[in-house]
Parts: sequence; structure tokens; C-alpha cells
Amino acid sequence: AENLPQQAQLAYNTIEVPKGAEFDLILSDGTRVWLNADSKLKYPVTFGNDKREVELEGEGYFKVTKDERKPFRVVVKKQTVEVLGTEFNIKCYSDETALVTTLVNGKVKFDDGINPSVILKPEEQLIFEKENGLSIVRKVNVNYYTSWKENRLSFQEETLDVIMKTLSRWYDVEIVFEDSALKELEFSGNLDKFTGIQDFLSLFELGVNVKFEVKNRTVYIRKGN
Repeated sequence: AENLPQQAQLAYNTIEVPKGAEFDLILSDGTRVWLNADSKLKYPVTFGNDKREVELEGEGYFKVTKDERKPFRVVVKKQTVEVLGTEFNIKCYSDETALVTTLVNGKVKFDDGINPSVILKPEEQLIFEKENGLSIVRKVNVNYYTSWKENRLSFQEETLDVIMKTLSRWYDVEIVFEDSALKELEFSGNLDKFTGIQDFLSLFELGVNVKFEVKNRTVYIRKGN
């Protein structure tokens, strides 16, 4: 990229990862990015002299090359996560109510453009509610939020609604809740990502009054008998 003419250096690439797939790439500064299913990343062919900035839709894990002269910024809609050199995960799907930033190590600054910026420490997670613009910071086990990169799907006391959205993207299936109250059930689980979806569903059925039926590429969720 350094040998390209200036006009080409200002060009942008866009990576779009479909449902049921994943992708990782190395940017021109050496930063490595893992993209989860149903995600999009817009990034320059090579970064300019003053900043490093990319745009994300969906979910990505970033291992940023440190450069104190040029902070690294991930722009999600109108929100920005800025770092110098660190590892963190951002989840920002359009069908979910919150933007979730999980810091593995280093330090990041979150800015929503309205409220005061927030600095995260390692093993902290910031949840930004899109509708009301409120943010909370909590201590978490980061493994539950980054395991997808290591070919695991892990959930800790997560609602069935959020879990099924995750499974829908990875297994490329449609989800139908026949009883909306079931969305609020909470589950924990940890399985290999390349395990069939039926193994996940069977795990969730244990000890809980909920049943899953898979027809073609649609999962129907109803109360058990």
C-alpha cells in the first residue's frame, strides 16, 4: 500500500461478511480485525498521516497496532471508540437495542457525541442504549463476549431473544417466537460454533418449559407441553 499513488491511498475498501460466515484481515498499519457473521467494515487502503479510522456495522474484534501519534477510531453510526493500542470487541447490530463495547486489554474512550466521553479499563464493558442514549459500565468476564473469535458461542445469563439473534446470524436461519414472553428467558451455554444448531436448542430445552422446532431454515419457539 505504501507504494500506491496518493489517489489510490485515499480509496476505501468495504468488506461485507454474510450470515453463516466470518472473516479476518490485517489493515495497512498492522491492526488485525476479526469480523463476525452479518457484519461490514469500511476501511482505507492505507491510513493517512493524521488519523486511523474505520467504520463498522455488526460485530468486530480489534487488535490494534499502537501508534501514539495516530489514535485508532472505530465509528459506529454517530458513536466513536478511540484507542492507541489495545484489544476490544464491538457489537452493534442494527436489530439490537444496544451498542456493546468490551475491553480485553489496554484502554479505550467511548464518545456518543452528546454525553461526556467514557474511559474503559480492561475487563470492563460499556452498554450504550441506542433509543435513550444512556450508557452503563460493568465488570465482565470478557471470554463470554469474545469467544466467537475462537470458534465458540458462549452465553452467560443472556436473554433468549439475544441468543437467537446470534444463532440466526451464524446458522443463517429465521427465528419465530410463537410466544413473545419466551424472549425474556435467560440461559447460559458454551458450545463449539461449528456444532449443529440442534445441539444448542436441545441444551436450552433442559429443565425449561420451552420447545424448539426446526423446519427448513426456520426455528419455531413455543412453550413446552
